[in-house]
Amino acid sequence: MHKNLFKGFLVLAAAACVGSAATGCSKKENDPNTLNIVCLDKGYGRVWIDELVKIWEAENPDYKIKLDATSEATATMEKNLSESDNIDDLYIGNTYQWKTWALEGDFLELDSFLDEEVEKGVKVRDKVNVEYQPSLKFHDHTYRLPWISGVPGIYYNAQMFEDNGWNPPKDVQGLIDLCAQIKAAAVPVDDENEVKPFIYTGENEDYFDYAVFTWWAQLAGENNVRDYLKYNSAATFSPSHPAFDALGKALGFWNSIFGDPTNFVANSASYSNHMAQQSFYNGYAAMMINCDWIYNEIAKTYKTFRPGFKLELMKTPVATGAVDENISYIVGEEQFIAIPSTSIKVDLANSFIKLMISDRGLKNFAKNAHGSMAYKLTEGESYDVSDKYTESLIDYLDNCPRRFTSWSSSDLFLNNIIMSPWSDGQHVPYTRILNHQPNYSTPAECMARISENAASSWSDWQRRAGQ
Repeated sequence: MHKNLFKGFLVLAAAACVGSAATGCSKKENDPNTLNIVCLDKGYGRVWIDELVKIWEAENPDYKIKLDATSEATATMEKNLSESDNIDDLYIGNTYQWKTWALEGDFLELDSFLDEEVEKGVKVRDKVNVEYQPSLKFHDHTYRLPWISGVPGIYYNAQMFEDNGWNPPKDVQGLIDLCAQIKAAAVPVDDENEVKPFIYTGENEDYFDYAVFTWWAQLAGENNVRDYLKYNSAATFSPSHPAFDALGKALGFWNSIFGDPTNFVANSASYSNHMAQQSFYNGYAAMMINCDWIYNEIAKTYKTFRPGFKLELMKTPVATGAVDENISYIVGEEQFIAIPSTSIKVDLANSFIKLMISDRGLKNFAKNAHGSMAYKLTEGESYDVSDKYTESLIDYLDNCPRRFTSWSSSDLFLNNIIMSPWSDGQHVPYTRILNHQPNYSTPAECMARISENAASSWSDWQRRAGQ
């Protein structure tokens, strides 16, 4: 960085101060040599970004970073964006509200930034993973870059599997058989409980999507899934669409496991996400459907993993009737990296983003966040992690070359009317089935209700989306 990079910004800041003095207003001090970052500190922790801050400040000695790493990042961003003297320069967060902020003009357009170099000869757009390429443009512009490629699936206690001679199953029937094997083993946990195949969290029923959507894509194939996600008409949510039929079958596979209450820890529905993960860690279940943030969330409670717990991710068992075994759902469309349109330090923000998504940044994230960012290493580079957990994530991604997210270019999705492949967000089926809710107690009933609701609501959805 050049020392005089922000001479113009100093003049602007001085002018703003004069204006404030004239009106008697008290404005926030915006030091042009300080990059102000608000970053979500939740599932992936903050060690990774603390390390990046050290590297960036060492390489830019004339500047410093003020980092607000908080679990309440969304609320902080919302508050600051509503103020006339917002001094934030970079946001790294997790909320679908980013779409609203972008449309309201709160985020800077990043179109030209996509063509800047990260590594020699490698542009920003070249670094973005395949699953995020379709969502770079939002209403004809790029307002945010993706942050995470969350690796979803079935996480298991590999040490427990080794100790009891259990093997990760290759297909859904193998998973059903494994559940029976675990129950038959009757491995004691304490005086009253034996190891169950699964535990789940009642707080986040969408975690079940993390296996179901991969089964869905295996059954439907990539082209049918991508056509489905266009949400072109109410017929999308009807048996006439092959992907809708496949989604019902995938839900049936889920029900063949979780429809049997002996396959999971009793009262799982009452468990928060963290309670369920702690129970999993303490040996009450062999498996849990989750995403790659599970490592840090458990580690935040238990600083050093006990000898009997070794966390790994298994390749999602192949669905019976699969047409594509190497496709996977990826979590993270609600996560974003964005620059507030009011920032006067855009070049500094850009330089930090480039560090984040550089080969160094990606390796740092894998090592210190135990997760995967939405970017790829330069050809010839490789991750230098040694722990089995992170290796299992990288191996999973390497073996799923076809990946997709829940993103849709449909106005109904962009306006938060259709929220997911389950349609409007009111028909996510899992809790309804587990609770035996009337008219929703089986996968077939749930799919029928989704279809009926889409048919009756479509005109209203279009109107609300301005179509």
